[in-house]
Amino acid sequence: MFFHRDSGLRPADPPWNMRAAMLLFSAACILLGCFPALLYPLLPYPVDFVPYTAAHVVTQLQLLVFAGLAFFVMLSQMERMLTITLDFDWFLPGAAGAGSEGRGEDVGLAARAAARTAA
Repeated sequence: MFFHRDSGLRPADPPWNMRAAMLLFSAACILLGCFPALLYPLLPYPVDFVPYTAAHVVTQLQLLVFAGLAFFVMLSQMERMLTITLDFDWFLPGAAGAGSEGRGEDVGLAARAAARTAA
């Protein structure tokens, strides 16, 4: 898991076309972030908007800082737990297209897991 120990798996490098696409779109994001007025002529109505005023920058920085603060305060709550995640299709036999055979045990298992989680 993301917040758990390292499993030792290492993915291979992406192919050249994926790297080229990432480079192209990251350059486009940086370009449009620095010069948002390049998009304004594409909009259907005239736009008179200045994104880099002091009020806009301070507001966005406040959102970023407090979201980061909330993340680090709640980090201990994000540890991996060995549980069974109960999806709605556990309670509807055959809803996922798997048929109804053998689903009775799954529903009983889900009920027991829900009781343990609630306790």
